Amino acid sequence: MARLHERRWIQVCLVLLACAAVLWPMLGRGGLAMTEAHRVLPAWEMLDTGDWLTPRMFGTPYLRKPPGMSWAIAASSIAFGQTEWAARAVSASCATIMALVALAFGRRWFGARWGLGAGLAQALAPIMWESARSAEIEAMHALGLQLGALACIDLLRPKPGRKGAQLGMSLVLALGVIVAGLSKGPVGAPVVLGAIGGALIVRRSWRPLATPGLWLGLALGGGVVGGVFFAMARALGDEPAVRPLTGTHMWSDDVLPVLALGATVFLYAMPASLALLLPWGPDARREGDASDQEQERLACARMLAWAWVLSVLIWTSFGVSNPRYAMAGIVLITPLASYALRGAFKDGAFSATRARIARFMFLGRPAVWVFVLVGAGWVFIGSYEASVRASSGRDAGRRMGEALVRAIETGGVIPPALLIADDAIEARPEVLGEIQRTVRSAGLADQITFRWTPWDEEEEPPELWDLALIRVDEGSKELDSFRRAIGQDQVGILDEQSVSKYRLRLYLRRSFETVSP
Repeated sequence: MARLHERRWIQVCLVLLACAAVLWPMLGRGGLAMTEAHRVLPAWEMLDTGDWLTPRMFGTPYLRKPPGMSWAIAASSIAFGQTEWAARAVSASCATIMALVALAFGRRWFGARWGLGAGLAQALAPIMWESARSAEIEAMHALGLQLGALACIDLLRPKPGRKGAQLGMSLVLALGVIVAGLSKGPVGAPVVLGAIGGALIVRRSWRPLATPGLWLGLALGGGVVGGVFFAMARALGDEPAVRPLTGTHMWSDDVLPVLALGATVFLYAMPASLALLLPWGPDARREGDASDQEQERLACARMLAWAWVLSVLIWTSFGVSNPRYAMAGIVLITPLASYALRGAFKDGAFSATRARIARFMFLGRPAVWVFVLVGAGWVFIGSYEASVRASSGRDAGRRMGEALVRAIETGGVIPPALLIADDAIEARPEVLGEIQRTVRSAGLADQITFRWTPWDEEEEPPELWDLALIRVDEGSKELDSFRRAIGQDQVGILDEQSVSKYRLRLYLRRSFETVSP
């Protein structure tokens, strides 16, 4: 009979409790900040327009990222309203599911008793806190990569299970490819490629590539993603769109951050990354020789470790310097917590020396890390996260919106009017989003058209506009081109606000003639 803490439902409850302690508290506090609005506003526009195929921001197709996160936020907002909590709940939900997935694979590969280590390691991984508590794409992307990579390892391990189980893993792999592909595109491919490569290295053979379930899962997932992109391209046609930036965070004159990527990500992934040190060396191989089951466990552990190493090497070879791009590799590390936990506290699983090292990594008792990380999570929420949320442009946008409403009510702005912006949206789109929400709340939704109208710094802004939200801080040259085209005497300033390092000014044409369609 299984001990109480070995039972699946008890472990699920403990993992969910850990998630509730770190991932969900005060999730809706503060306005959208950093780049959150770039994910949220297209989702809310889907709800307003009914067009779920093409993400748009202020009327302009926004194709910087695939539509997966926009769809998820839109669905969450249907259930919980267009609020910051609903938007961020998507990432928190993805991170919670990731913890349960890690628990499931930890139990499957290293034993029911020890699976809890993987679940808690994933739930409490500090590297995930920022992405799991914000309306960003990283948590959803990491969930997709986790499903894809761990399914690959399960399919390619020496004893992958019966045909029914292999078919199930193929479907998990397909789901992972779909979620990762529709959330962030191919940038996470090194995690899945690393998992496949790790299997080839550990098994010392190319034969795993002949596994039908591997190609079935990749084909199904890739087919769905490709079909969505094809449908989006057909629907878009020749309409101008904001498209992805290419070459960012790749090879540059500063080579050191690229070469240090592996060490940087290892440190960011602490303390779970300590488990990467254990599946190597002659002692580990001798432990694996004890029985077929031990050999299978060691093979899974080594495949995970090699997968992480290979994924980092692939990112490095492409010149990736930003560790945020490689943080998804945590999904290959957390299942190793079950391997480390088993070796530390099961008699005979590790050699005496390696068991002492593993117990030292767990600070003598596994529960110590739980309390340390929960406490650290609350410090993160109360300090760093609070300062980030305080930089939101929500309040500034609300004040600008109130100024615009007063101008409409007093006749300073004659509707219908067209409000355009470019750099202000690139920098802090929540400002214009809050202006729009304030105008709607005043019952004037049909009076102002909000339009993202990109223009190059060397080009003149568009001729058709009534109001313009312009960046006037030193970090932008937008004001110079605006002044050259319009002339200082032809515009008035309706309001001006600062948001973090940005300064935004709402201009109104003095010779006001409505030109909006």
